[in-house]
Amino acid sequence: MSKTVCVINDYYNSPLVSKAINSAMNQVDGIVVVGSPGRNLEIEDEKVTFIQSQISDVGKRYFIGLEKIDADYYFLLDYDDIFLSNKVNALKRVFENGKGGAAKESEYYNPSLNYISNVIRNRIDWHISEYSFDADFKKYLLKFVEKYSIPTHVSFDKILFAIMLNYGNMHVVNSKLTEIVSHGDSRMHAKRKRKFYSETYKVFEKFKSIPDLNQSCRQYVEYTYDLNRYLSEPTRENYEHLLASGKYPIPLYKRLYYKYYSIMKPE
Repeated sequence: MSKTVCVINDYYNSPLVSKAINSAMNQVDGIVVVGSPGRNLEIEDEKVTFIQSQISDVGKRYFIGLEKIDADYYFLLDYDDIFLSNKVNALKRVFENGKGGAAKESEYYNPSLNYISNVIRNRIDWHISEYSFDADFKKYLLKFVEKYSIPTHVSFDKILFAIMLNYGNMHVVNSKLTEIVSHGDSRMHAKRKRKFYSETYKVFEKFKSIPDLNQSCRQYVEYTYDLNRYLSEPTRENYEHLLASGKYPIPLYKRLYYKYYSIMKPE
């Protein structure tokens, strides 16, 4: 019988983490919560392992949890999100039918479009709580990040999406299996957003230097790099560079900018 583990990043020591834990409790065999020093959980259950860490890097915190317990399938969960009751069984079926691999769920996924078109139109690369994978992908992920020295302190959801694309055995599930309670990026003020986008494009600049990415991953990496470079520095030059490639239709970008990023016209 396959073993399932949920890894929860409780980096804000939030009271919301209790709801996150309870949502996964009856669905998985083990739960690893990575919190900060001084954090005490009121939930006492042999199924739950609590780790204190001073590390603020989002990806490294998840890696601490992933390395704590061996399992067949791993499910990531942010402290303020909730697994719906059918999540783990639904994704286990996906893995078993698809012979393992990695999965990204999104109720907005359009199977008639390719990955990049879906990302542009529907932002299916968002939300870390919608990612899960098997033990083989976990090993691939940890080795990939170490081999290429990929920073994981920002946009860890997009980093995972890129690595899953490069892995190849990736399933995108057109279902709502997780309740995304909040999303910190939407509450950022403009200056902080610019910094966030700047750090993200620098991470993907690192990706761009990797020589052996497959075509789908390379396309996604270039798109994410171009987009975040423009969002961090919305100059006319960066805007023209973004559109010059012909990969990103102007109407889509206008809708994307105003709907998701509240960004003004190029300076």
